[in-house]
Amino acid sequence: YMHGGYFPRGGPGKIPQKVIKNIKAHGGNVLTKAPVEEILVDPETKVVKGVRMEDGGTIYAENVVSDVGLVNTATKLLPPGVLDIDFAKRKLHPSCTGINLFVGLKGSPEQFNLPQGVHWIYPSNDLSAIVDRLDSMTTDQALAELGPNDLPLFVSIPCTTDSEWKANHPDKSILEIVMFAPWHWFQMYEKEYSSSTHSHGPKYAMVKKNFGEKMWTRVVEVLEHAGAKNLPKKLENVDHFEIGTPLTFAHYFKSEQGAFYGLANDLKRFEPENFFLLLRPKVQGIRGLYLAGQDIVADGIQPVTMSGYLCAASILGVRDPFSLVQGDRSKPVSNEAGDGPWTTKGMVTAA
Repeated sequence: YMHGGYFPRGGPGKIPQKVIKNIKAHGGNVLTKAPVEEILVDPETKVVKGVRMEDGGTIYAENVVSDVGLVNTATKLLPPGVLDIDFAKRKLHPSCTGINLFVGLKGSPEQFNLPQGVHWIYPSNDLSAIVDRLDSMTTDQALAELGPNDLPLFVSIPCTTDSEWKANHPDKSILEIVMFAPWHWFQMYEKEYSSSTHSHGPKYAMVKKNFGEKMWTRVVEVLEHAGAKNLPKKLENVDHFEIGTPLTFAHYFKSEQGAFYGLANDLKRFEPENFFLLLRPKVQGIRGLYLAGQDIVADGIQPVTMSGYLCAASILGVRDPFSLVQGDRSKPVSNEAGDGPWTTKGMVTAA
């Protein structure tokens, strides 16, 4: 980010809006609140047949693209024994996770003199030592020993970056704050979830609030040093806040141990037997099954976009993925089979 970063006008929600519009323009469809129960595979031929939905419906397709991660695909969506991967032996494990604090304030970014851009706030320059220390702590130790200045934080202030924010959200400001926190700090509360109260219990709520207050205290201190003013000193005094934990990510994103980025981006992931032979779009041994998303290239928006090109090229038998977006863009691309260079007839993506 030496020269800044990209931000979609109108907010990140514009990205799926544009993508969905393009999908529908080419004959596709996008379903929401439609979880997939199982990827259907012929047990004899190992050929994909489609997907079965949680509501009992079935969508038949010649090709299925899964971008829910390799772990979810292999262990939760495919029938037992179809794709056996020893993740422990390959030393592939979930990436980092943490606590998210979303803060909404009454007042424009100018009123609070909020600085532009994103901010990384660390107790020291030794990031590995910081992570190792937090990972070695129990939940009770972290609550007792960690002060606001001990927290590794990332702060994003989208209201200062979005050029359309003032017109769309007058007199409002928002911040997103992320803190690294290991899965085992919250793992014990996973089984305490109550469907009647929609919560993991009072102790879990207390732990969330404790970390949220420390995160906000540190952020206010740093932002005021950078010139911000009139920020509420206590989290309870902001207009609105939400706190998410690794359990939140595990629930809403179905991610293993609440992982932010799928598989961890360590050296084992990029060893040839994993990166070149396993983490690739075409799933070996199952015809018609493909993978996309963060497990195929690396984490982040740009690598995920690249995984889409690689996956599409694999399905279509194209050697150069970038050839799919080259040419005269002023001419519409037909989605009729045989009318144009590519066809994606009979394909479903499980996201």
